[in-house]
Amino acid sequence: MMLKVRARRLCTVLTAGVAVHALIMPALASAQQSAESQAIQPDPAAGSDAAQTEGDSSQDIVITGTRRSLEDALATKRASSIIVDSISSEGIGKLPDLNLAESLQRVPGVQINRSANRRQGTVSIRGLPGDFAQTLINGQYLASPDVSNFSYGTVRSEVFSGIDVIKAQGADQLTGGLSGLINLRTGSAMDAKQGLAVSVDGTYEELTQKIAPGGAVTAAYQIVPDVLAIRGAFGYKSSNFRIDNFQVNTYDRIAGATTPTDNTDDILRPREVRLPNQRIKSDSLSGSFGLEWRPSDSLTAEILGFYNDFRSDADQNEFLVSVQSTSTVTALGSPVQSGDFGSTISALRIVNPQINVDTRLLTEKFRTGAITGRLAWTNDDWTVTGTGHYTKATRDVLTQGYQSIQRAVAGGNGYSVDIDTGSGKLQDAIFKLTPGAGQLVDLQQRFGAPIAPTYREVQATGRPGASFLGGFRNQDESEDELSISLDIAKAFQSGPLSAIRVGAVYRDKSQDQSQSIAGLFGANLASLSNSFYGYSIFGGGASYLNGKADGIDLSGYGQLDVRAITAAITPVSGVPAGNAYFIGPEGLVNFFDSTALSLIYTNSQKIYGGYAMLDIDQDLSDTIKVRGNLGVRYERSERATQAQRQPQVLSLEYENLLPSANLIFEFGRSLVLRTSYTETLRRPQVDSFAVLRSVAVDGTGQIVTVGLGAADLKPFTSENLDISLEWYNRNGSSISLMGFRKKITDYAGTTRICPSDGGGFGFGALTDASGVCRTVNASPAQGSFPAVLQGAAVNINVTANQDAFVLSGFEVSVQQNLDFLPAPWNGFGGQVNYTNVDFETKGTFRLGEISKHTVNAIVYYEVERFGLRAAYNYRSGYFLASAGTQTGADRSVKSRAQIDLSGSLNITDRLSLTADAFNITNAQLIEFEGASNRIRNYFEYGRTYSVGVRYRF
Repeated sequence: MMLKVRARRLCTVLTAGVAVHALIMPALASAQQSAESQAIQPDPAAGSDAAQTEGDSSQDIVITGTRRSLEDALATKRASSIIVDSISSEGIGKLPDLNLAESLQRVPGVQINRSANRRQGTVSIRGLPGDFAQTLINGQYLASPDVSNFSYGTVRSEVFSGIDVIKAQGADQLTGGLSGLINLRTGSAMDAKQGLAVSVDGTYEELTQKIAPGGAVTAAYQIVPDVLAIRGAFGYKSSNFRIDNFQVNTYDRIAGATTPTDNTDDILRPREVRLPNQRIKSDSLSGSFGLEWRPSDSLTAEILGFYNDFRSDADQNEFLVSVQSTSTVTALGSPVQSGDFGSTISALRIVNPQINVDTRLLTEKFRTGAITGRLAWTNDDWTVTGTGHYTKATRDVLTQGYQSIQRAVAGGNGYSVDIDTGSGKLQDAIFKLTPGAGQLVDLQQRFGAPIAPTYREVQATGRPGASFLGGFRNQDESEDELSISLDIAKAFQSGPLSAIRVGAVYRDKSQDQSQSIAGLFGANLASLSNSFYGYSIFGGGASYLNGKADGIDLSGYGQLDVRAITAAITPVSGVPAGNAYFIGPEGLVNFFDSTALSLIYTNSQKIYGGYAMLDIDQDLSDTIKVRGNLGVRYERSERATQAQRQPQVLSLEYENLLPSANLIFEFGRSLVLRTSYTETLRRPQVDSFAVLRSVAVDGTGQIVTVGLGAADLKPFTSENLDISLEWYNRNGSSISLMGFRKKITDYAGTTRICPSDGGGFGFGALTDASGVCRTVNASPAQGSFPAVLQGAAVNINVTANQDAFVLSGFEVSVQQNLDFLPAPWNGFGGQVNYTNVDFETKGTFRLGEISKHTVNAIVYYEVERFGLRAAYNYRSGYFLASAGTQTGADRSVKSRAQIDLSGSLNITDRLSLTADAFNITNAQLIEFEGASNRIRNYFEYGRTYSVGVRYRF
């Protein structure tokens, strides 16, 4: 039955394609004839060689740098039988962006998520979040244990020869990318330009005022010409940057309607304010290699490899104040209207607040590698290719950290704080604590024994409400996959069918994840002293928030020296009884937290797949040609998951039949019409949901996070329709318009519930206060949970297959060089693209990270000896769901624009210099809750500058 339905859909697409052809052919005929007379289209199969030939034929224009990259990418798009946009670096040269994520956002329909810290770079394709895309390496799966997919900002660009963003795929390509496939290409050893190139660069960060070095070596050599070749690319990339942040984590509703659906008369005020900042130092060593052997015209053997080792240390300090039940709060101004969301008090004084000085050191190691072996035999009629592929990635996160805590107490704790959120203007923000907190808690006084069962907190004996807390979550993740595939193609010399292709693949994939919490059991607390205060992550760099908020000064707020404290209190004297405790890598006692057992698991998947595909290549007339492919892919998936302390294995099996049709109509050499219908899927990954119920309470007792578990999720699929019209009006230039529609079914989304009776989670009755679920009464400490305060935010997440939703929109892209103009104007050119995305659903959930409008533009001027480039990126506002206790409730991101500049100087044919400036307007990232004046976050990144030199031997 399923096969019949899919077949009917395929026939519908074919009929629609023929109808479109019949309708537009007469209208385009005259335009095609006039355009064809002036268009000179290079052979798409020639790729960059065609562009180089053109450059050699002109005395005024040498095609290199930005123009070369854009025109190589355009040649790839023009020749493709699927819908793809590409980034092509010159040879294996440097992509002129801060990282690969920044480069990918230049592609139409691609958006970068800047809310993610540490610049690891997550991207969205056509509105779907980063985990909906699938990253490939040379057409094969690339392992990544992180749910947000491969971290593009962790690797040098020189190890890749190009990147393809595949938006409508064929049946012969791997599944897993619901929004698209991102294929990282390392390049062919035989086709690579022979020689050796060395580049050295340095990156200067405005906030840290530090320079981070980097460099790369690329080489290719034909050991036996046209028979045996080898290539390699190796790069080192470091960074030393800072991210400053002013955050209102949660708001309290102090007045308003009793019904949660009417918020117009609500009055909200800040409940918890954090002043976070991070200083990140990282090192990345990456490389790729290729060995290719062609002993005869019919036989080719190839080995391709890729490896990346990324390590970072992030010093994170967070000064936090919050309203407690014994606090006194006074508004310092009148409520400001927030439209349909009521009113917001932005300025207030809190007397007797809770104060936390929270300092952490996050050490992350991210390693990923892949090796591919391929053997191909071909003659005039047949091609047989066998491929073996193995990939593995690991991610280890060690979080050392300590907190000095002064809680609110009856009669007052002696502190007060004045706060103004600025209502969306950072320069108006104020944070002033009285008295200053240079020594919040006396660390030289006596502390009691660590409080069981996590043993994280000790209470001071000499001051009410004062305590010292140690240890945070550590996490280890790994993923690996072994795949074996066989592809067979039969070519035809005439007729509408150019080839019939079939193939089969077997994939064996496994995932493991473990989490633990470090505590203070057995720690030498007598060695604590007040000398551990005063540590500053600013390190002589720019002032907090780059001096943009005169009313905030963190210089005397007593950050803790994490490294020194750990060294002083270790080694520990023992380990508690029970197999839940062990000595962790930081030397402290670690504990398998009972609230996170659902995140400790082993998962395995086996995928059996096969496809059949018809390649079409037919001249319909002297000027009209149709090409493309029709195919279907079948896959059977088997998954088995076992969580810690859960004896039974949770199994799930399913199968999918995925048809595809890609038809390209060419009208002469300048007009191309593409039509596509594809079905894609994304398997529910264990690292994107919990298989067991989990409950967690943050250390302040103000945020509760509950996950109800989802072990039986179906895979979710998408039916995709794409149509584009491309006009290649001149060599290296084009104008294109594309429309798309994605209907996603069985989406595994997360919704929030707020049962008035509390749902049996142990925190009593709950109430919906202006869209935020909160406790009605305080709850005492219970088991491994600390005490939960009255009015604490309770995020109860239900993950299940939701109703279908639709993403639709269009893309416009214009790429032009002006080489037809007289010198010096013939060196100008550029590219601009615009994407519009709409989200429609009948369900109640919201999908995050969707920007309705995205604009990218590149303008360049290049001549033989130098080049200049300006890049502009704009992304309209988008929604973000809560991601944990540190982010608070759901929020939205304001629209943001960024401008980057770069230049190059070719001193000789072999020696060149480069200079880049990123975020030259010093744009901020701003998040808000409901209305733009109800501020949630100001992020300050600062500007970044880079200079480099490259020499080719």
